[in-house]
Amino acid sequence: MHTPCYNQNMRKYLLLLLVLAVIIILAGMIGLKKDSSSPGALQSHQGTILVKIKSAVLETELADTPEKRQRGLSGHAPLAENQAMLFIFEKPDFYSFWMKDLAFPLDIIWLDGGFSVVGTAKNISPKSFPKTFLPDSPAMYVLEIQAGLADKLGLVIGDKAELSNILGK
Repeated sequence: MHTPCYNQNMRKYLLLLLVLAVIIILAGMIGLKKDSSSPGALQSHQGTILVKIKSAVLETELADTPEKRQRGLSGHAPLAENQAMLFIFEKPDFYSFWMKDLAFPLDIIWLDGGFSVVGTAKNISPKSFPKTFLPDSPAMYVLEIQAGLADKLGLVIGDKAELSNILGK
């Protein structure tokens, strides 16, 4: 026995499911294109991002929680030239850094909310602990890189960093 009403209702139901699936897929694609260089995007993700500063592209670990910021690179293996750690803070301020429990020297780069360099401390030795290092202007982000890389890149106040999409590591 053939029931045309049932077939017509089933077609409408399948068409509705197809339309919903397309909407969900499009919404997901739009979400992937969201600019991850905004502070909200950074704070909502954990993992690794790529940071481009001058000619360097750095695979960058995020220190985006109080625990990760406190630990930083303490006990970490030395950074390769293409590696960094990015500290993410909730608001601009004069964030101080020290070399507690580090086994290798660093360059520290302070960035404002627009990712412009507002301060640097170069070739900081682990032996400098407990001395602290501060920027001259408020910063919202701090990038730690291999010692000597800032000079090698010719990094100066006002240079801008660019952040990639989240890699999800």
